Amino acid sequence: NVTNGGHTIAAFFGIDRYTLSATSPYGAPNPAGVVTSDWNTAFDASVAGSPALNGTTQYVCVGWVGSGSVPPAGPGTNVSFNLTNNSTLAWQWKTQYLVNVGVSGAGSVSAANGWYDAGSNVTITATASNGWHFVNWTGDVTGTNNPLSVTMTQPYANLQANFALNIYDITATNGPGGTISPLGTVWVPHGGSTNFAIMPNANFHITNVVVDGASVGATSGWTFVNVTNGG
Repeated sequence: NVTNGGHTIAAFFGIDRYTLSATSPYGAPNPAGVVTSDWNTAFDASVAGSPALNGTTQYVCVGWVGSGSVPPAGPGTNVSFNLTNNSTLAWQWKTQYLVNVGVSGAGSVSAANGWYDAGSNVTITATASNGWHFVNWTGDVTGTNNPLSVTMTQPYANLQANFALNIYDITATNGPGGTISPLGTVWVPHGGSTNFAIMPNANFHITNVVVDGASVGATSGWTFVNVTNGG
């Protein structure tokens, strides 16, 4: 109800401001925490420090989930957006455990040493070298299962496959009228050698020596060289 002149009207405006809440259980996010910025502010968000090592466990950033102005999900350690409403950004990480398998003796194992995802299954086969045999596992797992299957609910950074050299038996016998030395059963490691002396008594002579069922003649000694089996 204007009754006279001289009135003025001044309108003032301020740019809208919105919050971004950025969280990460590991690493160094940028930005971090809750920040408030003008409408349409550009963000190049990132997280550093992946993988984050903690002894025999590590954490690897696999991407993010977001709301508001942040894309709903994506891989990697960087995401760009313009802030146009209240938003959240949560960096996602996975856990990995270290597998480190050593070998004692002559043999090999199938699993590669390294990092494996938590919850995954790892099968490790121990293979003995020629003349050796697998004995057992020691360290984080003990037992004789081969292959060995483990679920990655913990690190297996102290696991060892043990192998032992094969040992073979050689049994010597003699009839009346002489001796063989050593007499009875001797044990020889794979690839080893052993000697036998064959001596007749007085007024006797050697007529034949039989080795593994085959006649080798009237020899006074016998040497097993590079033994690779027993009997």
